Amino acid sequence: MPTARPLTNPAEEFERVKVLRSLQLDDAKLEQSLQEIVQRVGAIYGTRVCMVNLVLADRHVFQAWSGDLPPDLTAARQMPRENSICSYVVASHVPLVIEDLLESDEWRDQYMSATYGLRFYAGVPLVSHNTHALGTLCLADIEPRTITAEGLETLQMFAARAAAELELAGEHERARSLREQLETTSTYAHAVAEYMLALQSIDDVERIADLAVRTVTRASRLDGCALVGVLDDDVAALAATGTLPEIVTVLDPSTLDSWCARRVAPPQMISATPLDGIRPPMAIIASRNGGSWNAQDPFLFDAVARATSAAIARCRRLRDLEEAAVTDELTGIGNRRALELLAAHPRRLGDSYRVLLGDLAGFKSLNDQMGHSVGDILLRDVARAIMRELRPSDASRVFRYGGDEFVIVLGGTEGDRVAERLEHAIENLAREYPGIDVRLDIGEAVVPRDAETLEAALKIADQRMYERKRGARPSRPQ
Repeated sequence: MPTARPLTNPAEEFERVKVLRSLQLDDAKLEQSLQEIVQRVGAIYGTRVCMVNLVLADRHVFQAWSGDLPPDLTAARQMPRENSICSYVVASHVPLVIEDLLESDEWRDQYMSATYGLRFYAGVPLVSHNTHALGTLCLADIEPRTITAEGLETLQMFAARAAAELELAGEHERARSLREQLETTSTYAHAVAEYMLALQSIDDVERIADLAVRTVTRASRLDGCALVGVLDDDVAALAATGTLPEIVTVLDPSTLDSWCARRVAPPQMISATPLDGIRPPMAIIASRNGGSWNAQDPFLFDAVARATSAAIARCRRLRDLEEAAVTDELTGIGNRRALELLAAHPRRLGDSYRVLLGDLAGFKSLNDQMGHSVGDILLRDVARAIMRELRPSDASRVFRYGGDEFVIVLGGTEGDRVAERLEHAIENLAREYPGIDVRLDIGEAVVPRDAETLEAALKIADQRMYERKRGARPSRPQ
């Protein structure tokens, strides 16, 4: 029948396991000092196996051994705690000697006996300086054996030394881990500082995104990193490095939003860090193949995400301010300042282009008779009508030059009779204002045929516009 002995000691189990975890021992690493102890003890007692074992919350770990440990246990280096005789030693803090498990009603059906033919067991607890039993030093054999009181006392002496070595190894491991944490923290802090410094001279969202993912990738040695966001109702990467898991490619706007809202880190070593305050949502997605995240990774990701959020928000504010500065408040098209900026950067215009300058004849009468509010409505309607007549590539080159004057800069110089179409469109629009004779008179000039610069072309177009106003209406340049 199974033993009635307790497998754990509830009064100390929580603190005992906490002490074990604090040692930060590597389950997969054979400590040389412990190996020397089990080799010596095994030689003294002549048993088939001598082991130093750690008993964790849920498993028994073979930390060091000498002799013939069964091949499957050698490969696994652990087994479930409920299969371990050492668990009872740890629970009781008392040495346990079983000279022949098969002759014992209490132990004959025990897992180690039934599975591996274990006959002899002698184990003593490894007691830490704070009196917690961390594991055991034990002897085992498939033949019955005896051990004297003096032999058991000697085994306890070796167990005390093994416990001290375990704690010393734990101190070394903690010191090594602390050094790594400090080095990682320093690396991350330096990377974030350089990133924030570089951001001060960047005013483009795509360049910010590229620098963000390169900073995170280099500092944290990732296999893949991307800054993704919702663009045109789809999730797209603004910048990416390395190879990202397939799950990233199937994100949709609602999925990304939920990741950002809940700060979810799915399996497959993926970390999604939201850019707080940025809408539509954006996130830094990092991936690492194998290994694990270290304790400093979230701080790096959060720091870069916060800096990126602030930089993108600043870019958007600057963009809004710039757009406001060059946008006509009434009509929403470019204003005189926007046209001046275009003239100041002639490379944006190309080698040849057509300049149209027109104003609304009859606009003053409309204002006088129907009021400025109606005049404002007409100006907005005229701007929309002009935009409808243009190609998409020319739609951004429409400006309210002042009052009732409009300027259009058309790419290329082909005679596509745009001016006639615009004048006709405004004639149709004027029918919505009965009793008022409103029309658009347009003058044209072509660069470089008529003038060398935009400013010079505007003057020629202005002259030709007034010729049309006076009724001369000369043939338009083709």
